[in-house]
Amino acid sequence: MKRSKINKDDLNLQRAIFIQILQATWSRFRSVDQTTQQLNTAGFDSVEIHWDDAHMFYSFEAIRV
Repeated sequence: MKRSKINKDDLNLQRAIFIQILQATWSRFRSVDQTTQQLNTAGFDSVEIHWDDAHMFYSFEAIRV
């Protein structure tokens, strides 16, 4: 994790929104490999992974041809 890339003000705002306001909880962690395999099994041919600057969160771009 690249902690130097994390903006502390943004982190505090995100924490307030997700924890205090939305009361969100995450209990099911999936690895990148597991998620990629699930997308391939679902018929997506092209799967790209996009990481944030701090390498904490990733987004998937999946295309079904």
